[in-house]
Amino acid sequence: MNELVAEHEKGVYERLTDLSLLKRCLLSKTQNSNESLHSLICAHCPKHLWSGYKRVFIASLLGVAEFNMGTRIFLDRVGTEKSVELGERRDRKRIHRAETAATETAKKRREVKNLAQHRENLRKENLEGGPSYAPGAGLIFLFVFGLLS
Repeated sequence: MNELVAEHEKGVYERLTDLSLLKRCLLSKTQNSNESLHSLICAHCPKHLWSGYKRVFIASLLGVAEFNMGTRIFLDRVGTEKSVELGERRDRKRIHRAETAATETAKKRREVKNLAQHRENLRKENLEGGPSYAPGAGLIFLFVFGLLS
């Protein structure tokens, strides 16, 4: 491995093993920052709608700025007085949702919901005689019905 690359990777590993970072992970207050950033970008430019390069580029710039500064400060710098109020409310809602999702009750609810979904998927697989989608399932279908020999 190149020494420059090794030195850079060493720095990354040292930052990831920093005690202050690990202590925050113990409290289960971690969040996938990429997903958080993507949600802000998609608020400006939804995925389900086609957008051109310029719109996606501008949405990315706005999303990154809002992610780095926070909604209230972002709107304070680029928006109007009314948008600052909306930003403060949005920040409060986001924090409230995150705190609610981090409670033990919410975690249990998600666990029960996921288990129920898993059981339902297993039940459907058993009724249908196997998974409805699996690698190579299409070839098996073709072979069973004589379309492939």
